[in-house]
Amino acid sequence: MRFPKAPSLKQYILRQQVLHLYRDIIRTSRLIPNNKDRADTLRWVRTEFENAHRETNIDKIRQRLLEGQRELRDMKGSLERSLSDEHWKRE
Repeated sequence: MRFPKAPSLKQYILRQQVLHLYRDIIRTSRLIPNNKDRADTLRWVRTEFENAHRETNIDKIRQRLLEGQRELRDMKGSLERSLSDEHWKRE
């Protein structure tokens, strides 16, 4: 019986970072007030992660991780501005 090769420590840490990013994006997307926009965002995120799932080049994975973190930061900023605008409209 042949066992699969165990990931290196770098690969393991990178995988944990990617999973953390994915979960954080999913949590943040719950703040999107419009149901259609939220569903579209979740579909896009899922597709991006599925397409990148088989990538083995650590440099490419790191680059995509940085891009994802930047996208998440932008999404959070946009949602914060949107939610604060809604707050001021009600008052």
